[in-house]
Amino acid sequence: MGNQNQIASVPRPVAGADGVLHAVGHVIQIRVTDGGADHHPEGTVRESLDRSSGLHGVPPPKGERLVGQGAHGVEKREQDMSFFTVDAEKCTLCGACLDECPFALLEMKTRSSVPTPREIAVRSAEERCINCGHCVVICATDALTLHPTPHADPSSAGQCPEELLPIRPELQVTKEQVAHQLMARRTHRGYLERHVPRETIEELINVARYAPSGHNGQQAKWLVVSDKNEVRALGQTVVDFMKAVKDPSPDLPFAWDYHGTDSDCIVDLWESGVDSVFRGAPHTAILYGDPGMENLYAGRIQFAIRLTYLELAAEAEGLGTVWNGFFVAALQMWPGTREAVARLLPEGQVAYDSMSFGYPKNLYRRIPRRNEASIIWK
Repeated sequence: MGNQNQIASVPRPVAGADGVLHAVGHVIQIRVTDGGADHHPEGTVRESLDRSSGLHGVPPPKGERLVGQGAHGVEKREQDMSFFTVDAEKCTLCGACLDECPFALLEMKTRSSVPTPREIAVRSAEERCINCGHCVVICATDALTLHPTPHADPSSAGQCPEELLPIRPELQVTKEQVAHQLMARRTHRGYLERHVPRETIEELINVARYAPSGHNGQQAKWLVVSDKNEVRALGQTVVDFMKAVKDPSPDLPFAWDYHGTDSDCIVDLWESGVDSVFRGAPHTAILYGDPGMENLYAGRIQFAIRLTYLELAAEAEGLGTVWNGFFVAALQMWPGTREAVARLLPEGQVAYDSMSFGYPKNLYRRIPRRNEASIIWK
C-alpha cells in the first residue's frame, strides 16, 4: 500500500467538457428543456464493537502488518485492503466507523488493530459496500479513505476526507429556526413571469441530491421543463385525463372521484385560460429513473424526499414551490401523460414525481393552524 503514514488520495473531480457536473459522489443528472439557444445538443446538462481480546506481541493476523506503536503503547497495524485505507498513525481505535457502517462491514480483529473488512460467507464486504462514506466522515482524525468499489456507479469518486466538505458548526441553525422554517413553509399558487437563473436551479438540485435515497441508491434524475409550450402540453394531458374519468372506472389503478378531487374546478379554470395544473410556475421539475422503481420498498418515496429538500432549499433563494399532485396522478393513470413526458426523457426512463417553482407573487404573513398531533406512546 506504499508509505504506512500516507492516506491514498482521490483526485478532485472537475467539470468536464461534456457538460457533466462532477462532485465527490454521484453525478448530478439534469435534463433541461427551456427552448434556449445555448442547449447541449441533446438538451441535457450533465445527478457495538467486536474487539477480540488481543495481546501485545501476538503476530498480526493474515493480511495485516505491524506499522508501529501508537499512543499508550497500543500496537498499530495496517491492513492491505482493496476498498478502503486506514492511516494507522492517525487511527485512534475508537471504533466509530464500526458503529456507523450500515451493514457492519468493518471489524477490529484485536484491541490494537485498525479496522479491516469483516469476513462474510456470502458476498464480501467490498461487494456490499454502498459507498455512503459514513465511515470516512465520522472519523475524528481523518484516518480512513474509502475507494470506489468495482460495482459502484461509474461516477463515484470514492470518499477521501481531504476532498469532502467539513461540517461547520457556525452554520448550524437553532431549533427555533428549524421549527419556524418548517411550520412557515407554504405552497405557492401565484408566480411572477420571471425565470430563475439556471445557475440557481443547479445549486438547488446540488443540495437536493443529498437527500436520503435508501441503500445510497441515488437513482433519482432530474428533468427541468421551462419552455411554456412544453408546460402547457403537459398540463393539457392532465385535463384530458380528468375529463376522461368523470365516471368511476374499474380499469384505473386508483379510485378517482371527479368532483371529490375537485377535478371539475381544475378543468373549468384550465379551459378559462388559467394554469390550474402547474399554477403558472415558470419551471417544473420532474424526477425520473429506471422503470419498476414504484415497486421497490423505498422506490417512489426517495423522489418525494428529494423534492422536499428542493422545496426547503428554494425558500432560502426566495422561491416558491407547488407539489404537482394532479400531474403525478395522471402519470400513474393516464397513458397520454406518460407518453408526453416520455418524449422529454431518455429512452426507457420513467417519471415518478414532480414539483413546480418560481418567484412567488405573494408573501405569506402568518402560520395557519393545523390539527394537533395524534401520538400513541408505548
